[in-house]
Amino acid sequence: MKKLLLIFLLCDLTVSGQNTLATSLSYSRTDFFHGVEYGRAFGSWNVLAGFEYGIVRSVFQSRFFPKVKAGIFYSVLQKEKFRLGPVVQYSYAYLRYSKVPEGETHYHELNAGLRWRYGKKWQIGQTLLVGGLWEQGMNHMYKKTRISGTWGYVIQMECIYAF
Repeated sequence: MKKLLLIFLLCDLTVSGQNTLATSLSYSRTDFFHGVEYGRAFGSWNVLAGFEYGIVRSVFQSRFFPKVKAGIFYSVLQKEKFRLGPVVQYSYAYLRYSKVPEGETHYHELNAGLRWRYGKKWQIGQTLLVGGLWEQGMNHMYKKTRISGTWGYVIQMECIYAF
């Protein structure tokens, strides 16, 4: 994953279209998140990668809660200042809630939804996603790894700079 992200970031910028750098505030089933996102446009397609941290757990509970995400966005409706289309996004989050090795939980999310952006150089946007959320952790009673799944959702607001 690290090698793929490094190759993605070091590709020649002249091959692609517009690049974007965004800061976002999002709400999901697991926490409120704040983060940054990098995107690169290839025609109507936009590939994105980002990093976020859980505000409640990281700031108020003093447990760092990182989340990495990657996705793809297709602009179905593309006007001079407005873009709208479907987005698919995968994210992985990790939470250590105690110092013992069994005291950690991994969250895998695969979502699809709708994204819109408005503006030229400076943009605002919103993303609404629904999908699956899988939590993987240790069952302390039986000392076995447990995986449980449920519906997940993400509501995200963004401030974007395009270059």
